[in-house]
Amino acid sequence: LYACVAACIASLFLVTASYFMIKPIFQSRGLIRISAKEQKILYADRDDSRLRLFDAFVSSELTYLTSRPVLDRALYLLSRNPAQFDDVPNNVADLSTRLDARKIKSLLEITADAVDPDSAKAIVNAVLDGYQQLQVEQLDRQQTIRERELIAREQDLLSRIDALKVNLLDVGGEYNMATLRKAHQNRLDQIELTRDQIEEITNTLANLSGGTVPSESASNEALSLRMSPN
Repeated sequence: LYACVAACIASLFLVTASYFMIKPIFQSRGLIRISAKEQKILYADRDDSRLRLFDAFVSSELTYLTSRPVLDRALYLLSRNPAQFDDVPNNVADLSTRLDARKIKSLLEITADAVDPDSAKAIVNAVLDGYQQLQVEQLDRQQTIRERELIAREQDLLSRIDALKVNLLDVGGEYNMATLRKAHQNRLDQIELTRDQIEEITNTLANLSGGTVPSESASNEALSLRMSPN
């Protein structure tokens, strides 16, 4: 009897010591749902190629969730408030060992272990926030690249339109504004030259007639005789 009581006391002592010596491990869980843009992509039909593609996409996102870029961003988010949590990882290797991720159809489940619940929750939130931030940044980069491509395409199309307009004007015998200005200036120069010729003929006729200035009709007649038929 005394031996049995001693064994019970010893067992109770060991259980109490183990409780105070071993710290409990808390686990926090987070979920990500991958939504399909195409309708009925999650339902099997005769052509299940879309379903296989979606399943492969979900698997790739699961790999990306625990990749180095996401873990680096999670560590950066945790390092901004290190004093708030008692058990947060300090490097990627430590963070990777505490995480466990799996795929459940279109859901991604990630769990994190820590000695206190707040740290476990903070680790999961940091990974989820890092994953979301990187997704948004990647989408912004894609939109910026697409925008630059569209601007370059627009400039190229405008240049081609201008070249086409010039070609159409040349083929149709029409002229743009610059050509019209040049033609107008040529007409003005011809008129000025004609006036000078009229004045010269008038002076010549006046000298030949002994100083008498001919009439305007005579000047025009002399001009018509001197000027070429063109």
